[in-house]
Amino acid sequence: MTDSNIPAEHKYDDIIALPHPVSAKHPQMPLLDRAAQFAAFAALTGYHEAILETARKKEVLIESDGIDAIHAQSSCTRE
Repeated sequence: MTDSNIPAEHKYDDIIALPHPVSAKHPQMPLLDRAAQFAAFAALTGYHEAILETARKKEVLIESDGIDAIHAQSSCTRE
């Protein structure tokens, strides 16, 4: 039987009962360090706030100058 013919619920039957490998050379990572490693990645810190501020500014432009002012501003910022 090839791997493609094995039903998903039995795919790992051959290794499921094996003991977890423990390295003799490398100590286990502390639980707090593991948690930090898999914590949410915040590369775009402040991005959400910047988007909200941009939307707020555009909303103010719509209310004060009308839609034509937004089109004029967006065409100037694309250069």
